Amino acid sequence: MRKAAGLKPRRMCLRIPNNNERILTMRQHERSSGRGRRSVLAMILFLAGPAGGLFARQEASGFDPALWDLSRAKVTDRLGRPALSGTAFLKNAALTNGVVEVDIATAPGSRSYPGLLFRVKDESNYERVYLRPHRSPYYDDALQYAPMFNGVDSWQLYHGPGRTASLDIPPDRWNHLKILVSGDQARVFWNGGAEPALVIDELARGASAGTIGLSGPTDGTAFFSGLRYEVDEALKLPPVAAREPVCGVIGSWELSGSFPLLEADF
Repeated sequence: MRKAAGLKPRRMCLRIPNNNERILTMRQHERSSGRGRRSVLAMILFLAGPAGGLFARQEASGFDPALWDLSRAKVTDRLGRPALSGTAFLKNAALTNGVVEVDIATAPGSRSYPGLLFRVKDESNYERVYLRPHRSPYYDDALQYAPMFNGVDSWQLYHGPGRTASLDIPPDRWNHLKILVSGDQARVFWNGGAEPALVIDELARGASAGTIGLSGPTDGTAFFSGLRYEVDEALKLPPVAAREPVCGVIGSWELSGSFPLLEADF
C-alpha cells in the first residue's frame, strides 16, 4: 500500500458523551474561507503512539446501557458527575496490554472494597485491583491485587510485596486510579503519582485478554466515574527484580486430568 506524501500520524480519540450519542473526534482543523473559519471533525478509532504502535483510546464514562452490562449496578450523580455504584462490565472491550483508568469516591472509613477489573474472561474469571478505605492510611493492605479464578476470591493468598500496599484514600472526593498492564505485569498509580503505588510483578492469570469491569457495593459507600482505557499492544514495562522464594511454599503445580477416585492407585 502506498503512503500518501506529507501525511503525519495524529493523535485521535473516541469519546462517548453522557447523552449516549457516539462521537468520534480528531483534533479540529480550521480552514479559512470567504465565509470565515469552519471546523472539520474526522472519525477514527486509532492513535499513533510515540513508538509507532497503534492503540485505541476510549472513554466509557457515561455508563451507556448499550456499552455496559448494568444489571448489577446503579447509575446516578455523585460529587457533580455521572457515577456508577455496584458491579458492571463493558460489553465489547478487549484488552491485553494497555492502560485502564477510573475515578473512585468512597465514604469515610467504609468497608466498600471498590475495585477495577481487567482482562475479564467472564464474571468468574478476571484480574482485580481494589481498595480498602477502612485500612487507609495506616495499614499496608489498603490497596490489593487479587485475581479471581472460577468465582473464588483468593485475596488471602495474595499479600505482601507485589500484592498489597499502603495507600492514602481521602474520602468524599474523586481519587484517580490508573493501571498499566503488559504481559504478566502491571503497575498501579494513584492520584497522579510519579511512582507506582503498587508494582505487580506477576499477574496470576498470565498474559491473558478480556474486557473491563467495575466492582463495588450499591449501598452508597463507593462510586466510580470517568472510566477510560487505551489498548496498546506495544506497551512494555520495566523488568522486575527476582524475589527470593519463601521457604516451605509450593509455588507451582502440575495437574492431571480427572479420573474416578476408586480407580486411583496410591
